[in-house]
Amino acid sequence: MKEKYKNIYQKIDSYFNKMRLMRPISQQRVNRFIEDFSISTCHNSTAIEGNTFTYDETMLLLKDGVTNSAHSITEHNEIIGYKKAFDYLYKAVKENVIISEEFIKKIHSFVILGQESAGEYRDIQVYIGDLFQAKYTTPAPSLLNNLMNNYVKDIKKDSEYIQEIMTEENMDWVKLFHL
Repeated sequence: MKEKYKNIYQKIDSYFNKMRLMRPISQQRVNRFIEDFSISTCHNSTAIEGNTFTYDETMLLLKDGVTNSAHSITEHNEIIGYKKAFDYLYKAVKENVIISEEFIKKIHSFVILGQESAGEYRDIQVYIGDLFQAKYTTPAPSLLNNLMNNYVKDIKKDSEYIQEIMTEENMDWVKLFHL
């Protein structure tokens, strides 16, 4: 382990052990945390992509279904879709669902709710950059099935390794973070 990370791992271990001592956490507190975390995650993740909803507007939409006409239906759907994806993922984690390509496509269908390509691999070439220069060229559409299949295999292998580490009495953070 690099010396510069030793302090970070020690802090993580200390906080993890404090968290263990706080258990069991009441269902009411868990529900409150999940609600707050999901609202914050939905707001921050969609804001990164340019969504103009404020945190408070996001909270009103998700808790009460209230929105205003200052925002497009696309922005509205982004937040609703992201929340559906969050809830789906949370439930899947609780139920130890095995990640598959169909699972990933389902999450994708929520995240781009209302769009024709929701839940499907793209069939056009995509470039990241500006109008004048591509900074990054994504894999060709013809390669996506194979790449995603390999990605899912890697996730499965990593998940099995993580489960093995998690059963150890003393968490080895170095092994966990350096798959």
